[in-house]
Amino acid sequence: MRKKDLYRYVYPICNERNEEVFKRTCLLIENSLGGLKKESSLFLLDSSTLQIYYYGERKIAVYNDGCIEAVCVCADIDIGNILGVDSIY
Repeated sequence: MRKKDLYRYVYPICNERNEEVFKRTCLLIENSLGGLKKESSLFLLDSSTLQIYYYGERKIAVYNDGCIEAVCVCADIDIGNILGVDSIY
């Protein structure tokens, strides 16, 4: 997660970087929230992948993070019921 990105909710999904878990998490969000706007996936220099969605004015980011070796979701809205995980914040 970039320092300038501040989210209200952070959901740990997997404690290792995992492309399959990342893709399934993205599909779960896409299939559960109608009206999402999806940006192109970003592939970062540290081998991380980032998918950003907008739900109205609210932002949801799914990270397959090479720095912390984890898959996590950061969001401006509570989507814990969709992910089946509680936020750590």
